[in-house]
Amino acid sequence: MAECCASIVNSLSKRVAIQRVQYQADGQGGFEESWADVATVYASIVPLKSYERYQAMQLAVPITHKVVMRYNPDVDETTRLRYGERIFTVKEVINHEEQNRFLFLKVIETDVIDSNTDPVVAINSLTDELGQLITDELDNPIDITPNPVPIITSASNYTVTEGVTLTFAVAADGPVTWSIEGADETRFTLVGNVITLPYQDFETPTDADGDNVYELTVRATNAQGNSTAQAVRVTVTNLIDDITPDAFVFPDVLTPLRDTPFTTETITLSGMNVPANLTITNGLYSLNGGEFTSAPAVVFTGDTIALRATSSSDGTPVVATLTVGTYSTNFGIYDDPNPPVTSGLRLWLSSSVAEYIVSSGGLVSQWTDRSGNGNHLTQGTAVNQPTTGTRTLNGRNALDFDGTNDFMLLPSALHSIPGANNTVFVVALSDTGAGSGGAQALLRGDTTNFQMQFNPGSARIENRNHTSTNVFTTVTKNATANIFAQCRNGSALTACFNTTQTVNASGANNVTVTGIGLGGSATGTQPFNGLIAEVLVYNRALTLAEANQVATFLKDKWNVANFSGSYASGFA
Repeated sequence: MAECCASIVNSLSKRVAIQRVQYQADGQGGFEESWADVATVYASIVPLKSYERYQAMQLAVPITHKVVMRYNPDVDETTRLRYGERIFTVKEVINHEEQNRFLFLKVIETDVIDSNTDPVVAINSLTDELGQLITDELDNPIDITPNPVPIITSASNYTVTEGVTLTFAVAADGPVTWSIEGADETRFTLVGNVITLPYQDFETPTDADGDNVYELTVRATNAQGNSTAQAVRVTVTNLIDDITPDAFVFPDVLTPLRDTPFTTETITLSGMNVPANLTITNGLYSLNGGEFTSAPAVVFTGDTIALRATSSSDGTPVVATLTVGTYSTNFGIYDDPNPPVTSGLRLWLSSSVAEYIVSSGGLVSQWTDRSGNGNHLTQGTAVNQPTTGTRTLNGRNALDFDGTNDFMLLPSALHSIPGANNTVFVVALSDTGAGSGGAQALLRGDTTNFQMQFNPGSARIENRNHTSTNVFTTVTKNATANIFAQCRNGSALTACFNTTQTVNASGANNVTVTGIGLGGSATGTQPFNGLIAEVLVYNRALTLAEANQVATFLKDKWNVANFSGSYASGFA
């Protein structure tokens, strides 16, 4: 009778112990018998009515009660039941409908320790959904006590590592509503039957008695208003604290702008297993997209952070320092002023500001012109692209040319530069040792008629803006940055390596080129091996005073110690 299952379950309201005989040696070659509990179950216990008792007395084995419980393979005629102080001997076991769901037991009450104890209360008959009386295997009505009590079936003990949020579900043997109470109730949240304990810190426990054991009582209440409570304990275990996040950086900003706020990209913290303290000096931070602040905070893996700092009013560097746990990193804003002479400036390249360099994986495909003329240098072939972000001059980024096949191309708008007066400055450092190697082009056309190159093997710089004449200047290679300069003023060509100069009054004329390369010729020959940091190209001959202004600007910016004093002659 499947229809009656729910009703039978609701009738199992008495907690009954199943007992079995245990044998222990008595030390004299024999054994002593004793009864021991082997399981505790819920059951209904129903005394026989008077006419049933009369019929039972006619049997060889008289029966006094009927017991109904869930199927349990441990129950047989060798077991007995204990309910409180009352003992019932099992005389017959019936597997209801052979479904292994319920047992109907015929028992006899054999030993009542306290004759005044009788937990059996008034009973009612069960009927199925059709209103028919439910009977046992012998067609006797099943009488039960309608007092169902929910049974909590979920675990009562949990363990969680500090820094980890614990979520678990509670369960019972039927529909119930849940509530929580107890000393640490406020540390938990309950939604439906799901209980959550937010991550805890082992070193600073917040449970009532401070022992990292969070105690709670869960209560299940059924529709009849009957409830059962169960104590739950959650133990928080210690974890070796790791408050060092995975490394992260905020790229510096190099800018001529003054009193201007700059905000970094957002990073996501990772690598910590416990919360860590956050502090910042000389700047602000935003946590998880919130307002920018300088107040200390506590952060954890998964939190996001962005920084903000404001450039100074006088060009003084501004460095914000962020500390998370044991890790610190800086975000710097450094002055990158405009050149002091801008009249006639057709090209200005500076490697110190990342936003003017287009790269992928450190390979530079475009070096953006900062003069405002849009004369960007390009290199579309990866194997010929210089690298960025790996080396510096005076703490500023510089482009690295490998001396094998790296070079970049000037746009066609600048191909006319050698055909008229011009002035060129290049800040560079050759990696080739003194006395070795051949010519390395800083700037060179598709022919040798226009070139500005360094030849460490010959210890000279080789300049040309002429259809046939070179201007050679003997120099000594330095281990630090140098300023290379060249100026065509009519028929005169001034060539400079720092303050070492050669002026050839008839060393220049109009030259036509169809291409100009940086770090190599326009066809990739004479590749430069070293760093190129800044390039300025003017479409006029600067005066001697203007040239010294530009050279001093470059000297201070890139710390060109080899440039001492000033240019003595040449230029316009």
